[in-house]
This record gives sequence, C-alpha cells and structure tokens, in this order.
Amino acid sequence: FQSLSISVGVESPDKDLKGIKDIFSPALKVITIKLTSIFFIIVFLYYSIVFMLPELSVLLSKKSSTKNIFFNSFSDFLGVFIGILLIDNKYLGRKFSIIIGLSVSGLSNFLIGIILIGKSNLLIWELVFISRLSIGMTFIFLEPFSNESFDTHHRGIAVGYLHSICRISG
Repeated sequence: FQSLSISVGVESPDKDLKGIKDIFSPALKVITIKLTSIFFIIVFLYYSIVFMLPELSVLLSKKSSTKNIFFNSFSDFLGVFIGILLIDNKYLGRKFSIIIGLSVSGLSNFLIGIILIGKSNLLIWELVFISRLSIGMTFIFLEPFSNESFDTHHRGIAVGYLHSICRISG
C-alpha cells in the first residue's frame, strides 16, 4: 500500500519527461507536425461547412431552409456510423482511410466553390452532405491512429495537444 500513498517532496519516476517539448523531439517531430496539420485542417473544414450552411441556404433558396440543414446534419451521424463499420477493415487501413476521407472532403469543398458560381442548388447540397460525411468518417479513423502513433510515455501529452489544436481551429 506504500505505492498508493502520496508523499510531498518525492520525485516522480517520470522525471525525465519534459512535457510538450518531448513530442517535438527529433524522433516524434514529423508525426506530430503531420497530425497537427491534419487535425487543424479537418476541424477547420468541418466548422467552415457548419457555419456556412445557414448562409448557403439563404443564398440558394432566398429563404432559410431548415430541412436542408437538418438533412446535412444527418450526414455527421451517417459518417460516424460508416466509420465505425470500416475502422478495422484490413484492406484499407487507418492511414489510407484518412487519406481517402480528406481527399473526398477536399474535392467536394472545391467543387462547392466552383458550382456556387453557377448556383446549382441540388448538387451543392449533395456535395455538402458528402463533405460532412467524409469528415465524420475521417474523425473516426483519426482518433485511434493518433493514439497509436505515440508511445505510452508521450501519448497523453500528444493527444491533449492535438485536441487543443482542434479547439483552436474550431
């Protein structure tokens, strides 16, 4: 029971851990920067779509369309559900699934910008649906991938750092 007691002035067994500096050490720098970029981009894309929906609805239909916004919000649930079904697919893998999700979302967002000039209502709403669905799936693949990318000693700091990046970009 001595290991459960709390003593003041006793050094931690992890005294060599320095905190957030460790995840930017030469051994972990590349994966940390890559995951930081991915987390920032995916959350930024997601919230740009979410905050754009009411404005887009008014722009396309000249009135607020709660039905379109609700329909596109359903894509979040569908994306998470599909992600859960595909997360352990041995043919795709998590890294390739993240690449596919980001590519589909980026392409659909790019097409939304191009088609918005022509104002094709139905196609824009379908692309918004596809983009939110692919972002939801990518989040499901990204969480375990980021946890598995760091060793036990750095995992808590890295995951906390990546989630704070999500808060900043959102």
